[in-house]
Amino acid sequence: MRSRLAARIKLLLTLGSLVGIFTLIPAQLISASAATGGNSQNATPTAVTAATFSLAPVLTTGSANPGAPLSVVIAKKSSVLFYLKNYGDLALNSFTLSQSGSGANTVDIKICTGGTTGGTFATTTTCANTGVLTTILSGTSGSSINYTLSILVGATRQLSETDTSASNGVTNTVNIAVARSDARAGTVTNS
Repeated sequence: MRSRLAARIKLLLTLGSLVGIFTLIPAQLISASAATGGNSQNATPTAVTAATFSLAPVLTTGSANPGAPLSVVIAKKSSVLFYLKNYGDLALNSFTLSQSGSGANTVDIKICTGGTTGGTFATTTTCANTGVLTTILSGTSGSSINYTLSILVGATRQLSETDTSASNGVTNTVNIAVARSDARAGTVTNS
């Protein structure tokens, strides 16, 4: 091994002198030689699998994924409950919720936070077990918000839509969009 190293040093010094490099230090050559002699090995193979993220608005927790927005007729000054259900393979941290409705009616979308029942409603306008009713989106057709809310795989979260205008009710459509940045980062598991 030393004879190979000495031969390399001699060759580099000769080449260095031919191109005008006279300041080569043997310690630098040794570390460079050590760097080229390294090798890497992965002891455990890594499998990569694909995952999906899918969140949809539905009327019941047992609904199949509609793959479409949810349109609901809301009577004047009334509320309707609906759910967001995670149909994907990844837990979600946030989502974009948008709504569109007929006319200039204002619709509030509300969620229950806190409390002891995980955000469920006692009625269409009150939260169960000390939950706090929070308006996350208020507006007319075309309003939207990116909302931060953890929704695990297969889980649902209840929300309400309330017509707050003085007109004769509204048909409101709720649309949910999920971007890659809204999904929780994948995790590494050994199996």
